[in-house]
Parts: sequence; structure tokens; C-alpha cells
Amino acid sequence: MLPLAEIAALKATVAEDWTSVVADAVAAPWGLDPGAARWWRSSASHVFVVPRGRDERAPFYLRFAPARSGAGERLARGAALHARLADAGIVAVPVVSAAGRMVETVTSPLGEMVVMAVTAVEGEELDVDDLGPARARAWGRALADFHAASGPAPTPGDPVDPFADAASLVPADDRDLADALRALRVAPPSSGGWVHGHGDFELDNLRWRGESEEGPAVVAFDLDEAGVMPLAADIAAATRDLFADGTHDPRHPGMLAAFLDGYAERDGARVAMPELVRARTAGAAQSWAELIVDLRLDAEEVVAQGLDDLRASLADYAERARELVIDGARRLEVTPRSARERSRAD
Repeated sequence: MLPLAEIAALKATVAEDWTSVVADAVAAPWGLDPGAARWWRSSASHVFVVPRGRDERAPFYLRFAPARSGAGERLARGAALHARLADAGIVAVPVVSAAGRMVETVTSPLGEMVVMAVTAVEGEELDVDDLGPARARAWGRALADFHAASGPAPTPGDPVDPFADAASLVPADDRDLADALRALRVAPPSSGGWVHGHGDFELDNLRWRGESEEGPAVVAFDLDEAGVMPLAADIAAATRDLFADGTHDPRHPGMLAAFLDGYAERDGARVAMPELVRARTAGAAQSWAELIVDLRLDAEEVVAQGLDDLRASLADYAERARELVIDGARRLEVTPRSARERSRAD
């Protein structure tokens, strides 16, 4: 997620017709006239759509983020993976710039931006209620196909401690979270394999096309969170909607089992529930750390741009992430005795 202040700064440039001088600048390498791109949303990156009638390649999307930021680095990394997968038919088709490049670095009124463009993906969008076991299995196969097409991933020589940032930010009065993170940091690390992961292979980032003996073809987009990661982490990110909020209890256990079966059909790898819980817990800790830093900033521009509701939603998400970390430590049986004793006393 982009920092709230970054979203507020961009929103301040958006006119009533959803155009922006920032979008005009980043769209220029694609030969687009000013006003051609309209604000769509801002989350992991800023996204502007070029609607039909504005360009012969339309509709397509411009995605960009500040060049010297984590979001910009992730976007560039995702674009590199996107380029490798473009011919496999499993990701949105990229739109190259007038210079023939997939990624451009552009100077805008808000500083340098890393920019890429992709076509709109045709197909059916599904949510959990639309799935059923057969499509859940096809979803798992699709992620396995994504990993296979991405090629072997190197195992990091010194993996980053996923709980370190969160542990350094815990308020002094939040003993439950501090105890959980302290225990998780000394627990055995992930033992699964590493992949070039999508990072957000959720249903809203997929489109489903046609039917075959193995089910519909699945096309992915939004590779803004892509990178080398544990296999369990990519599966955890993909299947978030199959779990109840704030816990590691599957809300749709049958769908989760079908997804994991589908992945194993293709790859042969099967992620056990404890490994999935640990990956979900690590992801929650990292999300909590990023959000808590952002939420502590008293940005007047955030209020001025009417982002109070978004800020409140992020605060709620941070609380659910906190609950996931504590629940994960308990389920992995690494919660220190002091925290267990306090829980019984309460």
C-alpha cells in the first residue's frame, strides 16, 4: 500500500474529470495527449485508465509509483517478471512505450515515477461465492502454472526476519503483541521452497476465460507485490479471502483444501497448515509494521483530501493484522508462558 501522504499528494492533482498533470507526465512516453488518462485508484501503485476512444490501444492502464520508494522498487520488479511471462498468456499483455520499453522512469510534478502500462484483461471476475471446489482447484493450478512459468527462484542466503520491523514498533503497553513477536522471532524459520511469487494472486486480480478439460484459463494482473518469496507466503496471500477476519480459521475449508490440491496436482508441492499459518502470521506482522508507521504520521493533507475513511479502514486492517500475529503465535505454540498465563487470568 502506498503511504497515505503519497495518495493524498496525488489526489490533490486530480481534477473533476479525473485527469491529472501527474498522469499527463507519466503518459507522455506512450504518446498520449494530455487528459487521456483518468484516475482509477491508488493502492499498491497509482493506476490511471486510458478509456476507449482516447487511443487505438485503449482501454489500458498506466501504473506508476515514486521511483525512490519501496512501491517503485516493487513495481519495477513486478514489471521485470511481467516481461518474462508476457508470451505465456497468463498475465495481462504489456503496452510498450513509444521507445519500445516496458518500463519508463519519468519526471513528474511529484518527482520521478516508475511507470508501466498493461492492457485491460477480458474475462469473468469471480468472488469466493462463485467458486465451488472445481474452480478453487483450477485457481490452485493457475498459481502453480504461474510459478512454473516464472522459473526457479534463488534461495536467499540470509532471509530477512519477517518479524523484526514489527517487534521494534510495538507500543510499550501492548504486552500480548510484544510477547508473540518475541517468541515468533526465535521459532524455527520457514522450511518450504522459494518461488518467484505474484504476491497478490487473489480472485480480484484474476480473470477467467473459456473452458477446457482442466477448466477455465486464468489470466493475472497487478504484479505490484511480486518478488522472490517462500511458496507458503504466496499461497497465503492468494487465499486471504478463504479465512475468517482476525484469525487463522478457514472460513471456507473446502475451498482451501481444493486450492491446495490443485496446486499439488501441478507442482507436487503441498503446503501444510502450520506452514501456511506461519506465512500468514509473518505477512500480518509485516503489514502491521507498515501500517502503524503510516498511521502515526499526522498528515494534514490526508485530511484535506478527504481520506479520513481510508485512514479509518487502514486502522481497522492494522488491528486485524495484530490479532492475526497473536493468534498465529498461539496456534504455532510459540507464545511465551507469560502471555498464556495472562490469557488464562483474563
